[in-house]
Amino acid sequence: KLKRESGLSKRKHYTSDMGCTCSTHSDVNAPRAPAGSAPEAPPATPPWQCAYCGGDGLSPYEEPGCDKPCPGCKGRGSFTGETITLQKAASSLVKDISALHFVLREPRPQEELDEALVHCATEEKVKVLVKAGANVQAGFSQALENVFFGHGPALQLNFFLDNGATIGKAELMTFELAVDSCTVDAPAVHHRRQALATARDIFTQVLNVCVEDASGDSWAIAVHSVEGDIVAKLKDFPASLTMRELKEDIKAQASIPCCCQVLVLGHQKKIDTQETLLCKSLREVESLTNEAYSELVLAAEAPETAV
Repeated sequence: KLKRESGLSKRKHYTSDMGCTCSTHSDVNAPRAPAGSAPEAPPATPPWQCAYCGGDGLSPYEEPGCDKPCPGCKGRGSFTGETITLQKAASSLVKDISALHFVLREPRPQEELDEALVHCATEEKVKVLVKAGANVQAGFSQALENVFFGHGPALQLNFFLDNGATIGKAELMTFELAVDSCTVDAPAVHHRRQALATARDIFTQVLNVCVEDASGDSWAIAVHSVEGDIVAKLKDFPASLTMRELKEDIKAQASIPCCCQVLVLGHQKKIDTQETLLCKSLREVESLTNEAYSELVLAAEAPETAV
């Protein structure tokens, strides 16, 4: 009787599969549902708001007053455990990373993981997917193509590099192809040029050019990376050839695209994309004083769209 009156009868508590705290007994003082009504089940998961429409379900790309549904959430305004997918959870559609953890409760196919990795909007989501088994190198290669051809943010590339991806010959070739495809001066490629200019710092390789023997007309040259490794050796390079031709010879040996090479002579002279320096011979550039070099750089056309 005391137990009934005080409501302190023994109960067992447990956590359901849905993450809810449940009891084997209900409180005697709790209000009861009307007879014959179905019990109200707790939601499977909390809804995740659609970042595109802010939860109102209307397209953010339409004029005010337009009732066209949001293309991201199909007018629902949010995603539930039934409507969320791995790709949506990884993308910018959903900001809350708990949605990604929810989808990854069960193992996912490798192809699906790799595809979701390309759509990652934050580095935190990249880390979660890589931990789940996504191939970070394959994702990086696909993201490169998307960025270079105007279908993704260049900032995304750093997410992959910071989580284990590397830049090899295949990635450098992709960059070179993207640069070559933007040589035409057309409005359609302006956006792609901007993306390439933003991503260029990731692919730039500073190379120290050391003239080992300049006794004759053909010089012996060693090209080192910033880490000190030899990436190319040119034994009989004619000093009369231009810096552009020197870059081509380095590319032939080291597979580094010319557009990615920043050559440094004498720790002072940098030859990047300046046309005034690329058209000069190696002998001319080598003989330039630091003052004359600085004047040439200042006089060079500003490479606003050059990559």
